[in-house]
This record gives sequence, C-alpha cells and structure tokens, in this order.
Amino acid sequence: MNVPNRIRGLARALATGLGILASAPVAHAAISFSQEINPLNPVVSDLSSGSYTGCAWVDYDSDGWPDLFVVNPGANFLYHNNSGVSFTKVTGQILVADAPVAGRGTSWADVDNDGDLDCFVSGIPSVLYKNNGDGTFTKVTTGEIVTEDNRGWSGAWGDYDLDGNVDVVISYPTGFMFPPASSNQFFRNDGPPNYTFTSLDTGIVVSEFKPFTVGTWADYDLDGDLDCFMASGPASASPRPDFHYRNLLKETGAPGFEKILESPWCTDSVDGQVINWIDIDNDRDLDMYRTNWGAASPPSRRNNLYRREGAGMIKVTTGAIVTDAQISLSSVWADFDNDADLDCFVTNDQTQFNNLYENQGDGTFVKNLTGDAVQSAGPHYGASAGDFDLDGDLDLFVAGGATQRQLLRNTLAGTNHWLKVRCEGTVSNRAAIGAVVWVLATVDGVPVWQVREVSAQNAFMSHNDLVVYFGLADAVLADSLVVWWPSGGRTALVNLASDSLYHVTEVCMDEDSDGATCIDNCRTTANPSQLDTDSDGVGDDCDNCPLLANSPQADLDLDGVGDGCDNCPGEANPGQDDGDEDGLGDACDCQIVLTGDINESGAITSADIISLVNYVFKGGAVPLPCAGAGDVNCNESVTSADVIHLVNHVFKAGPAPCDACDLVPSVWECS
Repeated sequence: MNVPNRIRGLARALATGLGILASAPVAHAAISFSQEINPLNPVVSDLSSGSYTGCAWVDYDSDGWPDLFVVNPGANFLYHNNSGVSFTKVTGQILVADAPVAGRGTSWADVDNDGDLDCFVSGIPSVLYKNNGDGTFTKVTTGEIVTEDNRGWSGAWGDYDLDGNVDVVISYPTGFMFPPASSNQFFRNDGPPNYTFTSLDTGIVVSEFKPFTVGTWADYDLDGDLDCFMASGPASASPRPDFHYRNLLKETGAPGFEKILESPWCTDSVDGQVINWIDIDNDRDLDMYRTNWGAASPPSRRNNLYRREGAGMIKVTTGAIVTDAQISLSSVWADFDNDADLDCFVTNDQTQFNNLYENQGDGTFVKNLTGDAVQSAGPHYGASAGDFDLDGDLDLFVAGGATQRQLLRNTLAGTNHWLKVRCEGTVSNRAAIGAVVWVLATVDGVPVWQVREVSAQNAFMSHNDLVVYFGLADAVLADSLVVWWPSGGRTALVNLASDSLYHVTEVCMDEDSDGATCIDNCRTTANPSQLDTDSDGVGDDCDNCPLLANSPQADLDLDGVGDGCDNCPGEANPGQDDGDEDGLGDACDCQIVLTGDINESGAITSADIISLVNYVFKGGAVPLPCAGAGDVNCNESVTSADVIHLVNHVFKAGPAPCDACDLVPSVWECS
C-alpha cells in the first residue's frame, strides 16, 4: 500500500513549487524531563485509587491552556491549568464527583459540534458528560448510549461514516471485567438537532467476544476514512493476533468493515495493549507500533514495530524499541526534542521503569537512560503528551498507582523550532477528529515532510492534546501546511513562521466554481447538482463508471473506463467497441479471433502450429490473443488433439478449425 495519489500528488506539487523534493536525516537534540515534586501542586499530591487508568491533556474551557483529566474509580480528577504556573483541582462538578465503577479510560471530542470538548469515561457503566460551555458539564442520562450495555475498558471517538458527527466504539475485555461477558459496543452519533446515539449491534467490530483492551481509530491506508484497530491482550501464556478492521466506506460508498489479515502485523501472536499508526521515518506513509503486556519470554510478548515498505509491512527486529522485554501498556509518540521526527515513550506495569526511545531521523531509535521519565518504578498506566506551560516543547503526564503518577516537564535545551496546529472542522466534526495534517519544512538544508493525525485515543486508555505538534529543528518557517479534513476537503497554507500556534478552520476552495466547496464529489469538473447515481462518493461528471459503485475509481487497463463497467477490464478499449454486441469488448473477445490463429496474424499457418506445440508440449506461453484460439476442435480444452487437428488442416488439407463455436469467457480468459 503506497500513499494515495491524492496525498502524494499534493505533497509533490507543493514541494515542486518550492524547488524541493528530497528527504534525509536531520540533526538531533537530547531529550530531558524533570518530574514536578511541589506538594502544593494537586497534580503531584493527589493519590490515585485505581489501576489501568487513563488520562488526557484537554483544553476543556477553551482558554488556550491545556488542562489535565485523570480517570479514577473513586472520583475522577480534573485540573485547571493556571497559565502554566500551577494547577487548581476542580471540585463540585459532576464530572469529578460521579465516577463510574471501575473507571478506566477517557476520550474527548466535540460530540455536539458546539465548540467545546465533551468527555467520555469508559467503565462500569461508561458515561458521557457534555460540556456546557461555561466550564461545567452535564451527564447524559437518556438514549441508547445509556440504556444499552455500554460497559468497557476504553472508548474512542471517530467519525467512521464521515457525516460530520463523531461516533464512539467501546472495547470490552472479556475475562477482565465484571460479568456478564460482552462484545465491543458501537454507538453512532445521530447528529443534529439532539445529537443522540444509536447502538450498532451488528457488524464484525461488535460480533466477537475477546479480551479487547484499547481500541483506536486511524486512517492507516490514507484513503480518507477511519479504520478500526482493537488490541486484544489475553494476559496469558497463549498470545494471539490482535483484531484489525478496514473501513470500506471509500471502496463501496457505504460504511462497513472487513477484517484485515495481512502478514506479519495482523497474524503475529501478541498480547496487544494499544496500537499506534505513525510515520517514524518521514517517508509519507504510516508505520505501526504495538505495546504488549508480557515478560521476558516468549519474544512475541515484546513490543512490535512494523515499517511500511511499498505495498507491505516489514517487521523491525533490532533495537531496544522492539527487544526490551517488559510489561508494557502505553506508547506516546511525539517529537519531544523538536528535531523533526517522532520519538516514543512507553509506560510499563508493576515495578518496572518506563522507556524513552529517541528517533535518529531514519526510523531507528536509541534508548534514553537518563532523566526522571525513565528513573521511577511503576506501576504506570496511561500517559498523555501536551505542552502545558506553552514553552514550545511537549510535556508528559503519566497515570499510575497510588503514588506513581508523574507530571514531567520537558526541559529541552537548545534552539530547535516548532509548530502547533489547532484544527476546527465546519463540515467535518468540530474537533476535527480524524483530520490528517502534513507539514513540510527545510531542515538542515533538506526538505522533510511530517504527518500527524488528530486522534482522541492514541495511548493506553488515554490520548494526547488534540493540538497537533511538529518539531522543526533549525527551520525558521514551515514551507507548507496541509490539512486533509474528514469531509474530503483540504486546506493548504504556505510560509508559516515557526514557534507559533495556527488555528486552522475548515474553509475549502471551490476549485471548479460549481458552488460546492468542502464536500465536492467532483472537484475538477463543475457539477453543481452533485449527482452521484451509484452513491460511491464520486460525482457522475468525473466518475469513470457512474452507474456502478467502483470507488476508488479502479481502472486496471487505464483506458478511462472503470473496471466495474468496462466490457474488457484487462485490455485498454476506451471506446468500448463490441462488434458482435455480446457484451464483451472486442479487445478481449475470443469469439472475434479466428480459431487456430494463435499469433493473430489473420491467417492460419505453420507458425501457429509451432506456438501451439510450444504451449502444449513445452510449457510455453498461453496462445495469444486468448487461450480459446488454441481450442481448434472446440472442446473447451487445449491438448495434443488440437495440435494434430491443426497439423492436418495446414499440411494435409484437413478440416478447418471450428471457428463458429461459442467460447464462454468464464472458460477462456483473454491474455
């Protein structure tokens, strides 16, 4: 799977305009964290009372400073950020007074598209709290998201059907939660005016009973829709594969999922906890990392890194990032040293230390053994990255046991630059969950593309700040910034000053002047009616097969006629000529070929005998132009009897080949 043309083409066009196309490793800075220990800071002094819990940096009051939310079974914690100087513990709110039993994870998004972030807490039961816009919350107490079984370990927001409203999938760990056992749960957002939810109780994502841990959404194939990934940790001596589901919305025009079974990343036996899709080597496609709950053996219990190479995935087998043998839970991917590549922080259970892996700029990693981030024994669970003091580098909060929680301030030294992007959807969901952001900057004289996805679940029960963050190293500006919105629209900006936050709102250009902007099913050809007869998301005016859904416009023979309605999909025949009007294009219709004319010369000669002999007796190529041309006795097979028949005809004036037989396309396939 390569980066789709819609993305690679735009990237290339922007780079060409700036005179840059290459990519190369860049310089690096040392990562350093200092643990906050001030007992007057409630983030530091509060004690957690639950295990396997999550957290998130979120600006719940929209004042520009990331606040901190921590799940806790006894009572959740919400800490208001006082301009990066201190935190105030929020009290008297239902969000922190009404904690679910066995509360586990959290996921934040703008559920009702009203401009503020709402909170989902997974547990027994799971609970949705809607933000009132004044710093307070209201608990949702009606509707199927409440009345249906909503128990689970983690929840993740994502607009799976691209209708502009975020939906939620809840993972249920069979064997690890109070009975009765359940499958995963999936609730579709019904949208305005009430933004209620409908339980989706059919489909492959909710049909299996497995020890699912954390579910995540990511557009792993960059085709424009969100795919679903369910880590599944048996926590036993018998690891097994995780569960990966491809969204078929772009392929079929309707949302739905199929299981992905590609090797090795889908077939390796593991004890998965959380799956992240990230670009570790800045080559503009997505690689995959998975944490595993396991000890020193077997090796499959170690964490897994798979690198995208062309159409497949290559398993990385060297380096501490995949050979460390610990009981891992969370992975946080962020550019902690601002050197224009993604580093990785991993939390570990029990009394083990956490791990920090520094990217060397080429997708390889060196383990960082110094600093407070890796010098405190666990247990540690969820973790979240966010620049809480707005000093231009990413800090960490780590959820843990009663006294193991950590607030880690990034003390990065040096002059590396950065860029932050806050995305706001208008046609897409307001929090832009699922938006893909690309940044191009010239680092050490070399152009480097970076990609981030706005995600509401990308760590163990946790997620990073929804403001996406890019390190720029020595670049004083970003040459280009491109946001691909879930709606399918894009926003492109150029020459952005570094060390700045950019608030990018979904405003799309009307490229073909037909009145359709962010959602235009045919961007390059005016089609104001937006007619789409086959409902495949491609407007009739630019659909290569307008009567039959064939997204993403498959055209094997590149003749401009989509495979779904091409009368000869294997041979170019743009005019769709069909001389005998049998529905099979002339370019591959065996019936219009003179039977026995193996080499398609227009006559039957000794040269055809030689071709047929080579095919029958020497394993030569299939007779051209189709296998049926060699069936001179028309018995739907090509054997020595056909050779004898042809020899008798050419040299002994024997009977002519049977050129009137009805060759069935399912039997004879054109070459």
